[in-house]
Amino acid sequence: MKILLCEDNNKDLNTIKNNIKTLECVEYVLTANDGSEALKIAKNNLFDLLITDIDMPKLSGLDLAQNIKNNINNDLLTIFITAYPKYSINSHQVRPIDFLVKPIDYSRLIESINIANDFLISKKINKHISIEDSIFTYKFRKSINMVNFDNILFFEKSGRSVNLCLDNDTLIKFYSDFQNIINRVPHYFFQSSSKYIINLKKVYRVVPSSRTHSEIFFTDSNLSAYLDKKKEVSFLSKYHTTKY
Repeated sequence: MKILLCEDNNKDLNTIKNNIKTLECVEYVLTANDGSEALKIAKNNLFDLLITDIDMPKLSGLDLAQNIKNNINNDLLTIFITAYPKYSINSHQVRPIDFLVKPIDYSRLIESINIANDFLISKKINKHISIEDSIFTYKFRKSINMVNFDNILFFEKSGRSVNLCLDNDTLIKFYSDFQNIINRVPHYFFQSSSKYIINLKKVYRVVPSSRTHSEIFFTDSNLSAYLDKKKEVSFLSKYHTTKY
């Protein structure tokens, strides 16, 4: 993985670089002391992950990440570092892998870099897989895993990770862009809410649970998912098309 590291404090810059450059998943680390310098590097070099401080002269880390994402690399993965927690709200505009507050917890930083690498490899895998295949493939750390679509009950978004829920009530955690999963599954999967993508073949009952959601139950399973009331009509239409 190719990393661009941007930090205006030289001591912090060198410490971060020394802690991450020897990681197995890291190919190289390019460095910059401010956002403007980092932007110039981004225009002339390929990289997969931006690790940047937020509060910097000339160009903030937030503006840097947004600029790169809009104009250079829409698939940009980002980890923000700052001494000011107040920036966390605005940072979500670019959907960062993580937001770290100084002093840096390096075990968490390394974990976030590994998560970014999982995202990156998952995207590469997806480019070579047809949704006509009967197998869902996902990456977790050093292993590439495969599950038959017919054994999947649903996908559940859980913070930065995704839970893959199987018909034997097993939950498997992996890291991927949740919104891209719907493009990787067969026609009989349906996004029932912002947090769930369900296998319509496995659904056997839907019960109202609140004014905004219904609970979805699956054949021979103790697990359940949720259906947004606004999606009820499209759910019923697709469910009957799939089942009958």
